[in-house]
Amino acid sequence: MDTRTAPSTPVAAQPALFDADAHAPIPYALTARARREVAPQVLPDLRVLGAPAVIDPRPQGAAEPLDDPRDTRAARARALRRAGLDLADIARQLDVDELLVRAWVGDVAVDPARRRRVRADATHAGERSAPEGADDDESQVAFELARAAARDEAVGTLAKDPGFAAGLGLVAATADIGPHALTVCTARREVLAALLRWLAAYHPVESGRVRLVLRLGPGVAGDLARHGWSTALGLPADAVSSTRWRSASEEGAVEALLRIADPVAAATLAGWCDALLEPPSELPDVPGGF
Repeated sequence: MDTRTAPSTPVAAQPALFDADAHAPIPYALTARARREVAPQVLPDLRVLGAPAVIDPRPQGAAEPLDDPRDTRAARARALRRAGLDLADIARQLDVDELLVRAWVGDVAVDPARRRRVRADATHAGERSAPEGADDDESQVAFELARAAARDEAVGTLAKDPGFAAGLGLVAATADIGPHALTVCTARREVLAALLRWLAAYHPVESGRVRLVLRLGPGVAGDLARHGWSTALGLPADAVSSTRWRSASEEGAVEALLRIADPVAAATLAGWCDALLEPPSELPDVPGGF
C-alpha cells in the first residue's frame, strides 16, 4: 500500500465573515488622563484653584444656606436663648438678622426669672449705653405717634371697604408688629400669599424689605421647598432662606417666618389693627359696620 501523501488539492477561497471596508471606524473619546498620555500638548496646563471653602456652588442670587453642619450659630443662639437673652441681644452677638434668630430658637423655653437676672446684670454692667437707649425711646415715640394717626385714618375705611377689613383681620391674627418690622409665622403657604396680595393692594412695600425663612423638618428637601415658597409668594430667590428644624414633630413639617423690615409699614399696620380691634362702642355707628 502506498503510504505517500497524495498531492493536496487547492482549496477554494472562503468568503470573509464581514467586509471590513464597508464598516466605518468606531468613534471613541479619550479621557483627560489618557489624552495627557498620548497627546499632552493639546491640553492646557493644570492650575491650582482656591480652597473648597471659598468656592460657592450656589447659583448667583441664591439665599444663604443656613443648615450647614459646620455652622454653629444655630446651636449658640438656642443656648443664649435658654440663658435668658432676648432675640435682639442674640442677633447682635451673632451678627445676624433677628429673623434668623427666631427661626433658630423656635420654641426654646426661657425661665422668666433667669431673663430678669440677665437684664439686671446687663444694666449694672453698663452694656446698654445711654445714647442707644435714647435712640430706642425716640423710635418708640415716633412709632406710637404714627400708629395713632394710622388708627384714626382707618376707622372710616373699615366700614366702607370689606376687602380692607378682611385682609386686616388676617394681619391682626398672624402678625407680630414692632417699631421696626412686622413678622408673620405660619405653616400655610396660602396665608402668606393672601397677606402679600392684600399688602400690595393697600400698602405696598419695597421687595428688598421682605424676607422669608423656612424651618424645615428632617425629611424636607431644602431646595425644592425654597423654590416652591418663592414661586407661590412671588419673592426673589435671594429673599428666601431655610434652616433645619431638628425638633419638628413630623419629618415633613414646614414653618415659615416672613418679615417685612419697614418701620412705616409697621406703624401703619399696627394702627390699622388697633382700629379693627377697638370695642364696637368706640366705633362710629355705621350700618353694616363692626
